[in-house]
Amino acid sequence: MTPVPRGRPEIFLTGIDAAVLDAQRLANEQLAMMPHPDVRTADGLAQLRTLTSPPARQTALTPQDIVAWIDGLRRRVRTFVPPAPARAVMVRFHGGGWAAGAPEDDDALNDEIARGCDVAVVSPEYSLTPAVTIREQIVECVALTEWIAAGAERRWGTRRLLVGGISAGAHLAAATLVRLRTDVRRPSHRSSGRTSIAASTISRELRAQELPTSAGSS
Repeated sequence: MTPVPRGRPEIFLTGIDAAVLDAQRLANEQLAMMPHPDVRTADGLAQLRTLTSPPARQTALTPQDIVAWIDGLRRRVRTFVPPAPARAVMVRFHGGGWAAGAPEDDDALNDEIARGCDVAVVSPEYSLTPAVTIREQIVECVALTEWIAAGAERRWGTRRLLVGGISAGAHLAAATLVRLRTDVRRPSHRSSGRTSIAASTISRELRAQELPTSAGSS
């Protein structure tokens, strides 16, 4: 693919295979026939959440819900615990474009990750837009991660923490990691004695990845 010189803004790339273009045009036509709810309305938002909710699937492991209280809000935390001792706890945020989705949407994948990697997969519920802003979602996800980390060793036998997600959940996971890393490196945060277990654990893991493998990890 070759960038088009300035002066022809209607075409961005050239040299794209004709079959690829045909497949993309077909996909665009199919997308155009799908419902496009107006998420600015209550009915449209409800329709979006219904359309994006996947069908329930059977899982090998039985999920368990625990309750977290975050700044006075009750949050459901869905967990998949492997039969073997957990090597780590994975905090995994669901997707849904920040406005839809629920922890159980990823049950099938979370079940596979838990069994295949011997990690406890923990998927928390979080507030959705437009009831809150994305900035507020990030703050909530940081608090949820700290809450999960604080009880990880007691609940799942390990303090090693992983943070991930899918789609909008991937964005929230990345933003959570950046916020925790920033907090643990901020002098005022460290001196106040408020450095969280989550931030400390993540900071050690990040530093371990930057060192030669012979240095080991925490």
